[in-house]
Amino acid sequence: MMKPKTNFTLFLPDSVRKVIDLYFTRNRDAYYYIVHCILLKALQNGNKTNKFFPVNMAKIEKIIRRRPVPLLKDLKDVNIIQNDGSYMPHLKSLHYRVNPKLLLASDFFVVTPQSYIYNQLNGLYTKKNTNRDLKKSYLKIMYSHFLKLKFDCMSAIKFTNTAEITNDKRCAYLYSIELLKSKNTRYFKRNKTNTRLDTNLTNLYKPLRKFIIGSDNLISIDLRNSQPLFLTILILETTKMINYKHQGETLPLCFTFPLSDFLSCLDNSVIRDFYKFFNFADFNVFEEFINFANLTFSGTLYSYMLNLFGNRYSKDRIKEIMFEIFYSKNIIQRKNKGFIPYARSKRLFASAFPNVYKIVHLLKQKSNSDLANMLSKMEAYVMIDIICEKLVSNDIVPLTIHDSIIVDKKDAAEAYKIIAETFLTLFDRVPSFSIETIAGEKLSDTDLHHILNFAQNSNAKNANMPI
Repeated sequence: MMKPKTNFTLFLPDSVRKVIDLYFTRNRDAYYYIVHCILLKALQNGNKTNKFFPVNMAKIEKIIRRRPVPLLKDLKDVNIIQNDGSYMPHLKSLHYRVNPKLLLASDFFVVTPQSYIYNQLNGLYTKKNTNRDLKKSYLKIMYSHFLKLKFDCMSAIKFTNTAEITNDKRCAYLYSIELLKSKNTRYFKRNKTNTRLDTNLTNLYKPLRKFIIGSDNLISIDLRNSQPLFLTILILETTKMINYKHQGETLPLCFTFPLSDFLSCLDNSVIRDFYKFFNFADFNVFEEFINFANLTFSGTLYSYMLNLFGNRYSKDRIKEIMFEIFYSKNIIQRKNKGFIPYARSKRLFASAFPNVYKIVHLLKQKSNSDLANMLSKMEAYVMIDIICEKLVSNDIVPLTIHDSIIVDKKDAAEAYKIIAETFLTLFDRVPSFSIETIAGEKLSDTDLHHILNFAQNSNAKNANMPI
């Protein structure tokens, strides 16, 4: 008996579909798919459906079997989608979003085998499910474990429909639930740009995590201030390399962190300026670096900045400031004039850490994405390529949310020990972690004490491992 074909669900709220149906009688499925891609991009970037994002023209063309540009223009002409109006030849494409006023309902469009885009979608999902960069055995084991994850979709939908959130966010959250319903629409892949492991969990609205079946027994070991920490590691490892070079020595065999691999993704002129900065740095510069390193490894960077700025900002605002500094462009040129985005945030950070800010600025001088991608690659190398492989080899199969390792409660102590030992081996220090359930519930003092003491007692060198 032939197996029935699977339907595919597009992220297409009913309110948007009705407008498409009103204006277009031909190629409706193609218009549906384009809107789906725009909304999905927003979902994959933190549910920011009010932001503009680029679209993958080649991917869309493969599915709809026609050039997408005229259809994008059609959708814009009737105000179903909007673009940022910022096109620069050979530098930047137009970015798009769905008109926020249309994101009112929470229904989705089901693509049946009768649709002309069905076969292309079927091929896309089949490829996703069979070619996920899972060449390494430990990733295959993690993927199988991820597919077995059970989720209470009905309760999650009920919660989302009654939550006090905007309609566009409601649509995004409901679609993230929709993707978890079927194994066919669960994704588990390495990001080609920053090598992070992207799954349905990495974009799941945090309050929805409690609807994972057994969430009380899933413990999250979450690296604190991850991006500033890996900037610290970049600085410390670079200093180590330069010191060995000045002493005329080669790096010892125990130097296992492949810093050169990460730096190689930068433009040669940026690498040259980066090393030049360190070669001419004086004592005061390195004293600042030591202070920054102590704050990031202890997980107290945000608290330090709160106190430094007289508690004028919330902790969440301090985190936003850090993202603005790390991810924004150094300067934006418009109509022959240049301005510095988030200038106030950058002045604040530079007043506290002038030389750290100089490094951040230097590493973004060619592209504002260079620094973020490099730090994410460093994070992925440590958390996925080393720690996850070690965990699986010790019969602990984790789930991950970027800088967070999620394991069963019974394995938490052993997992934390492996994580701590990995950082100690690579960087001679163990950073600070937040340890709680995957839903964000704090552990009892007894459980937390057991996890930490197990790791400390297993290795005398780990006597001071902060959380």
